Amino acid sequence: MGCRQRLLPQHLTAPGRPAHRRSDIGLIAFPESDFSVLPSPRTPWLTCHSRVFYRPHGGGDRKILSKLKGPGAKLLTGPRGSGKSTLLREAYFELLDGNDALPAYVNYARSLALEPLIHRAPNALQIFRQWVIMKIVDGVRSTLVELQVAVSQQSQVLFTDAERYINALSAGQDPPNLARPLGTGELCALLERWSSEYGRRRVVLLLDDAAHVFSHQQQREFFEVYRELRTRKVAVKAAVYPGTVSYTH
Repeated sequence: MGCRQRLLPQHLTAPGRPAHRRSDIGLIAFPESDFSVLPSPRTPWLTCHSRVFYRPHGGGDRKILSKLKGPGAKLLTGPRGSGKSTLLREAYFELLDGNDALPAYVNYARSLALEPLIHRAPNALQIFRQWVIMKIVDGVRSTLVELQVAVSQQSQVLFTDAERYINALSAGQDPPNLARPLGTGELCALLERWSSEYGRRRVVLLLDDAAHVFSHQQQREFFEVYRELRTRKVAVKAAVYPGTVSYTH
């Protein structure tokens, strides 16, 4: 929370990769037309202490950040290297530094580690759905670590369960049995409770590398979770590649 040192990167694209133009980034407003688009620099694994500060280039970038931090569901779309991760992370840190919303940044890039298990498990989609939800719970845990606040014993138990579930799947192992799988309705209630406990009015979920590395069935399951998490106090934003995702069954 007190992390204020910011470094300006020399470049925001991978070495040897051509820089994408700002016009490549799009923003899709979700609720009005079920899916609408924001077009989008790549830095997904930053912590507060290794933060790359993205300095907005003009009013367009500032407008995108405002949408990412605001209410309502949004999709951030743009090709690889166009800056989606950087914008999501900057939105996360700006919200973290404020006192209005409790943000959670979640990166789904490592989902390919699930593939061997997903292909052999008869309840593959249920496991995948629970993994998507547990990643969000773990994202909240990371936020509370950044804020350096105390957590209740009940929350700590859930955070530990989420970490064990994610780690098992990442290692290609069967996930541990949960006393009761966590559903989206219960997750929404938890998110609203956490925001209230820590003096925030609402929650903003920033979901990076969402859907494009998933199978078509997994994409549909992911966006079902996306839809079900939309409440008056919970805003979901997700970064996707244009033309590579399935939004509906």
